Amino acid sequence: MNDALDWTNRISETHPAASVEFMGGDMKRDMDLVREILFAIEAKEDLVPETVEIDGRGDLQVAEHVALLFEAGYIKGHKTEHPEEGHPPIIDVINLTWAGHEFAATISQPDIWDRTKATLAASGRWSLALMAKTAEAYALEKLRQVTGMDIN
Repeated sequence: MNDALDWTNRISETHPAASVEFMGGDMKRDMDLVREILFAIEAKEDLVPETVEIDGRGDLQVAEHVALLFEAGYIKGHKTEHPEEGHPPIIDVINLTWAGHEFAATISQPDIWDRTKATLAASGRWSLALMAKTAEAYALEKLRQVTGMDIN
C-alpha cells in the first residue's frame, strides 16, 4: 500500500465524516447531497432539461449544490440567473458529463464513499476534485484486493 493510502486509512479510522463550509457563506457543502444529486441525474430516463428535486431536502439547498456541480463540470444543463438576489442560478439539468458519470460510479459503493468522507473530513477544507481522487484511490485499492491486479 502506498504512503498516501496508509495515511488516509489511519485518518479514516479515527475521524467521522462531516460536511464542509462554503467559502464565505453560511451554507455547508453536503457531500451526501452531492452524491444523491448525481445518482438522481444518472437515473433520469430522458434528456429533457429539468430542475433536480431530492425528497427531504430543501429546494434552495439542492439548487446551490446543483449549481456547484454544474460549475465544476459534472452536470450538463442550461443556466439561468435567478431573478431574486442571493439565490443560486437556476440549472435545468440534462444529464451528467463524462466526469460526472465517472465520479458517480466511483462513489457508488457505500464502503468507498464512507472511507472517502471520513478521510477528507479529518483534513478540514478540501475540493471536490480531491474527493474524486481519494475515492478513486480507495476504488483502486479495492480492485487490487479483489483481483490481485495492480493498476496505477
